[in-house]
Amino acid sequence: MTDEAAATPPNKALLGLMKEAGCSNAKLAAMVNALGARQGVVTRYTKASVTRWVQGMQPRDHTPEFIASALAEFLGRSISPADVGYVTAAQRPVIARAITYCDDVGETLHTLAELGSTDVSRRSLLGSVPFVAGALLDPQRKWLLWLLENDQAPRLAVVADSGPLERVEAMISMFDEMDNRFGGADVRTSIIQYLSTNVIPMLQRRGLDEHDRSRLFTAGAKLAATAGWCSYDAAEYGLAERYMIQALRLCAESGDRVLGGQILAGMSHLWPQTSATPAKASLSPVQAWPPPSAPAAPWA
Repeated sequence: MTDEAAATPPNKALLGLMKEAGCSNAKLAAMVNALGARQGVVTRYTKASVTRWVQGMQPRDHTPEFIASALAEFLGRSISPADVGYVTAAQRPVIARAITYCDDVGETLHTLAELGSTDVSRRSLLGSVPFVAGALLDPQRKWLLWLLENDQAPRLAVVADSGPLERVEAMISMFDEMDNRFGGADVRTSIIQYLSTNVIPMLQRRGLDEHDRSRLFTAGAKLAATAGWCSYDAAEYGLAERYMIQALRLCAESGDRVLGGQILAGMSHLWPQTSATPAKASLSPVQAWPPPSAPAAPWA
């Protein structure tokens, strides 16, 4: 893991702590890699990576925490990511967090709930969020890696339907019917509210059995993707992009390969009709999502 976010001003806090600890670039990189390995995260940072961090490049994912922990070990006192000059994921605006495919599904649920809540209460703010073509490449890559790492589809025992799950799936069917009959604009807010206030809290509960958990995550992915498609209908491509990225992450958690392929194909329609980018070309071969002229969800 070596990808880093866009450049910022030089990180004087990091440089100051490194000087205080008498820590070289190579030594810090080695310690960060070691701390990541303890957490099961493979990183291959080098002294050149540390040079970029000092120059202002912010590492992705949990690396800021590893950097802070490494400096804490060198200095013998508590160091937080904020002390090193980094903004944690939870502090970033939701429109920035929602454009990333997060490895931690708990963070994904938190981000999606906040996105939905903000979308409903501050509609004018989110309606103008920008579409970022390059942001769709990382979710695509992570989905394909997930497929390679999970080459066997999950085999879940057939169990009797439970009341809450049946209600969720019935609501999805109702939303699909309303979308087909009246268009996404009339049902969009209801979908987002139901996802944020009903389904996500269910997904955040502990102790779900494997079968129920998979069905719930599939339901959450369908609702998030439908919210994205409704946003697409309103020409709000940036918002549609964010919902679909989060939907794809939920889909990986459910293990639903077919739905994941449908969501990925839907992403290929997110570019405005006048745009043609390498990112779109890499997504477009995936089929099974309706074209813009037929916006019905493929699971309807």
